[in-house]
Amino acid sequence: MRRAAIFKFADRYVIHSDSTSVDGFGIATDPYITISQGSAMEDIARSLLFAMDASKTNVTIDVRSKDFLKEHLKLMGLKNRNELYKDTICCSVYEKDNKIVLMPSNNMGPTGGFTYPPEKRVEIASTASTEEICTALVEALSRCE
Repeated sequence: MRRAAIFKFADRYVIHSDSTSVDGFGIATDPYITISQGSAMEDIARSLLFAMDASKTNVTIDVRSKDFLKEHLKLMGLKNRNELYKDTICCSVYEKDNKIVLMPSNNMGPTGGFTYPPEKRVEIASTASTEEICTALVEALSRCE
C-alpha cells in the first residue's frame, strides 16, 4: 500500500513516507522532505506522491527505541516531541481500492497524539490530476484541527 504523511508547521511542510511494518502497523520512513510554507501546492503534491511511491512493506524497525524517535524528530527538523505537536496539523495519505484517501487529523498534543476521525476523510481517484490532488490536499488540510 502506498502511504505518506504531511505535517504543516508554522514555517514549513514536512512530508515522509509511511511504510508497513512486519507487524502490520504504519511507520515513518525515508524520504523526509521539507518544503517551505510559501511553495506552490503543485510542488507539495508532487513531493507527497514521491513519498507515497517510496513506502515499503515488511519493514523491521523498532519504533519503541529512543533512537528511532530521536532520529525521526531530527529528520523532521525538531528538537523534541513537544515541538511535533505545537500548532502542527497532520494529514495521513494512502492509496486503496483505486482511491487516494487523505485523512485529516485532530492534534491532541504530546499525550494524545494525532487522531484521525473517519468523517473528515477526503477521497479522490488514484488517477487524479496534480490539480485535483492539490484541491483535495488543501481541503484535507483545512479539516485538520
